[in-house]
Amino acid sequence: MGAAPAKGVVNLKAADAEALCESCHGSRGDALSCRHSSGISAGSLTIAESLQSSLKDGEVVCSTCHDLVHQCERPKPHFRLQNRGFLRDRTSHYTEDYCFKCHGESEYVALNPHNGAAGDPPKATCPLCHIGVPEPDDTKAIRVSFNMQLDLNDMCRGCHDVKPHPTGVSFGAQAEGWVHLVRPSVDVFGKIERWQAATGASLPLSPYNGEIYCGTCHDPHEFEGGPVAQQPEHRLRADDICQACHEK
Repeated sequence: MGAAPAKGVVNLKAADAEALCESCHGSRGDALSCRHSSGISAGSLTIAESLQSSLKDGEVVCSTCHDLVHQCERPKPHFRLQNRGFLRDRTSHYTEDYCFKCHGESEYVALNPHNGAAGDPPKATCPLCHIGVPEPDDTKAIRVSFNMQLDLNDMCRGCHDVKPHPTGVSFGAQAEGWVHLVRPSVDVFGKIERWQAATGASLPLSPYNGEIYCGTCHDPHEFEGGPVAQQPEHRLRADDICQACHEK
């Protein structure tokens, strides 16, 4: 084990900072995969002045946006809660605002993935979440594959600042608040199936682990009419959706 970090002396367990990030957040790591690729040439992209010095050989890398020692220098819990992603020069509570330090806001809005299913044929925004445009197979079932295969909730967290809900648990008790994002018990699964048959609504579970995820209750697609049109803020798949799993 290396010595404790000291000013000007860094003893990493990897060749460099990027390799250290990759050990946990790469394809074989145990942590969630990163939502933004690393090793991208900045090219003609307008990089925020506050981030330019953290480019590596003209490329955007993990440490360009993430201050690796933020949590070490600011160990108090409220600092970690204010900036869980330890982003450099974070000036907004909303994670998506950070993207505008390098990306044009108008361009970002134009790639809103929720509009991808509204057209005929579907628009090119589908690949933001899916590997290619979902298409029906020989049985008429829609073949769907996702870019985020470890945790589908990561697709939503990429743009939305999601807090534990709908339990109303305090921000500091996040682990307790995510009781919904689990694999339903046999009894609850049976209730969901009966509720779907009775209402015609669909509550999809993660195809990778069978767990409830953001898209189970919230429909990310833009269709004309239907429950989402009546509840655009939360995009719930049905009215009284809690009753799909819970008694009144």
